[in-house]
Formats: sequence, C-alpha cells, structure tokens
Amino acid sequence: FQSVIDFSKGAASQGQVEEEMTRRLYGSLSRHRGLLTCLQAALPKEVSSRSFNVRVTVLPDGSLTEVSVPGGDMTVSVCVRKVLRSYRVRSIKGVTVSATLPFTVQR
Repeated sequence: FQSVIDFSKGAASQGQVEEEMTRRLYGSLSRHRGLLTCLQAALPKEVSSRSFNVRVTVLPDGSLTEVSVPGGDMTVSVCVRKVLRSYRVRSIKGVTVSATLPFTVQR
C-alpha cells in the first residue's frame, strides 16, 4: 500500500479509489489495539506468530460492514466484528470498497 493518490487533480479511476481506500484502511487498522488483541488471542499457545486476513467492506459513510476473518475460527471472527462495529474511516468520494487485509501477529 505504497501509493498515495492526489484527488484534488480531478477524477480518479475506480481502481485508484479502491487502492487508496485500502491503503488508508490498512494503515488505520494496523494500529487498532482491539483488533490486534483479538488476533493475538487466537494464537495457539505453541505458536509464536500467525498470519490472518481480515475482510471488510467500507460503506460510503466510512463505517465498516461485512467484517470477517476467513480461515479463522468463529471466536476470532466474533471478536473482530465486535471491536470494529463502531469503527469509522475517512471515506473517499462516497464509494463502497471491499478489501482483504493481511496481518501477522506475534505473541
């Protein structure tokens, strides 16, 4: 998620909008303590690190919906949905964007 798009210079493609929204979302969620706590709690005791994918959809108002952790157990998915249910991100041009974000957590 390295590129930053300057939307002040005119119209951007749907792909550019989705890329920028995904970058913002990942940057914001990678610092969310509740999310990281949920993912760390899902680590088996004998494992020191694990990768998770968090799937979210950002609505035009910046709220998150359809939050899930594919491949994770139900407990981690419920925890992640709970901590992100009132979370908001700054939306772009009022679009809906779905993204799968990779996280690696360590004990």
